[in-house]
Amino acid sequence: MTDIPENQLTDAIINSAIEVHRTLGPGLKEEVYEAALAVELGMRGIACRRQVPVKVVYKGVDIGDFDHPNQDSFSVPLCLETLRVLTPQAYV
Repeated sequence: MTDIPENQLTDAIINSAIEVHRTLGPGLKEEVYEAALAVELGMRGIACRRQVPVKVVYKGVDIGDFDHPNQDSFSVPLCLETLRVLTPQAYV
């Protein structure tokens, strides 16, 4: 378990993602960034699980378990997305 206050944990996650992007650069598949982020988080002492199944209940009905992108020990969900071209719509 990671013993980092939540605000510091958030900073560490953001800084980890920035480090991954600086190191690998743009243009790779999401899976590459996901794997690299898991490594970077581990190097910083932050426990991370990838593709965690999450039970989804809709209006009281269990609709199944679905893979959730990264989820750390504090249950901070991370969703990685890659873009082929950065457009103004990407910021919406």
